Amino acid sequence: MLNPNDWAHLEDLFHRACALPEAERPAFAHEQVGDRPELLRELLAMLEVEAAATEAVRKPLREL
Repeated sequence: MLNPNDWAHLEDLFHRACALPEAERPAFAHEQVGDRPELLRELLAMLEVEAAATEAVRKPLREL
């Protein structure tokens, strides 16, 4: 289970990862999290949701 410090670290990693191109994010997550599988799962899930939300906004704009 993640503690408050883990969540703060996760938030920082999420924002740093979002500044990268989408293709580079998984490698960044693996590099930064190390041997913390729970933290890695959470970070990758957050990045997946962010990517889906971004695509949901961009797709209609591209169709215009």
